[in-house]
Amino acid sequence: MDAGTSTLTSGVSKDFYVVPVAISNVDFVNSAGSALKSTTLATDSNVAILRVTADTWANTDSGGGDLDLKIMTITLDESLGSATTVGSYEIYKADGNEVYVGAPSGGQIVFTVSGSTEDFVLEEGEVADFVVEAKGVTL
Repeated sequence: MDAGTSTLTSGVSKDFYVVPVAISNVDFVNSAGSALKSTTLATDSNVAILRVTADTWANTDSGGGDLDLKIMTITLDESLGSATTVGSYEIYKADGNEVYVGAPSGGQIVFTVSGSTEDFVLEEGEVADFVVEAKGVTL
């Protein structure tokens, strides 16, 4: 602290970001409710089920309401045999209604969530399962 003032001076530090809501676990699972991961690739087969766990937190907004986690983008790697193609993929929450489409590009599938979706908003301590379906498969 500078002499005779209440000013605190510090040097340059590293950037940091406050994360209001944390994801405590992300994993691939074989089932979610009635959805099962398929054992073979075909059109409309469930190629992955992604389980996301939102941590328990006590963070609130300026009005005192609980903060929620909104998933905006999900990126998955795609690894297919040389003669196999998938036209697109769909992702949806296992117990939800909203579906988002991702096109394969450069070995990845990117799903971009937009609008005022509720299916991709997780509350404190929530575990959500997202099912990925292959569309337009050519073997």
